Amino acid sequence: MHVWRSIAKAFRAVNFSLRTPIALDAADVANDPACVGAGTCFQLVSDVTAGNPYYCLNANDSGGLYDGVPMQIWTCNLNSNDLWEVGKCLSNSEGILFCQLESVWNTKYCLNADDTDGLYNGSYLQLWTCNVASPYNDLWAVYSGNTYCFNYLTGCLGVADEGDVTNGPYIATVDEGDGTPGNGTTVWMWLSGDEKNAGGILWAPQVNGEPATGLPS
Repeated sequence: MHVWRSIAKAFRAVNFSLRTPIALDAADVANDPACVGAGTCFQLVSDVTAGNPYYCLNANDSGGLYDGVPMQIWTCNLNSNDLWEVGKCLSNSEGILFCQLESVWNTKYCLNADDTDGLYNGSYLQLWTCNVASPYNDLWAVYSGNTYCFNYLTGCLGVADEGDVTNGPYIATVDEGDGTPGNGTTVWMWLSGDEKNAGGILWAPQVNGEPATGLPS
């Protein structure tokens, strides 16, 4: 994981250029699980357990939908707050593709790293109104095998936040500090290479246990 730091210089002068939105962004399918059959949405399955059950990245829907809905893991299901679509994508000067992850619960809301006070270990991971603008804290890429590629079968989920690139990329991490993870365990941001957890740092785009298809590359 320390390889993230070795490429930090490539992020210091982030130069994003807007690409044509991925086709999967064409329709708002909020609260419409039909997107599963259509192949336009997917789950993000955590490696925090070896199964029985599997846990997915999940938006906590107990308080309704708003800017700041916290992220957690939950037993994988096909509810809309457990499903994601690819939104707009940008590429930086290194040709690395970063994409929004829109919640199927309401595709106007994207996965977002709270950088109100800058990114740090324990920064909130949340839903926020989608906004492709600096500091790009709602753009993500999967990193695996020393290479970025959004359609990897599994990898770390790193945010393209240009405000903290000198410290290395931050990744979505399951909080295992308080014991065995389970339904409702927090997912937050942690500096890659400095994880306090043995697991809970890898995510696999899947649908019902099968690799997701049609992801951008």
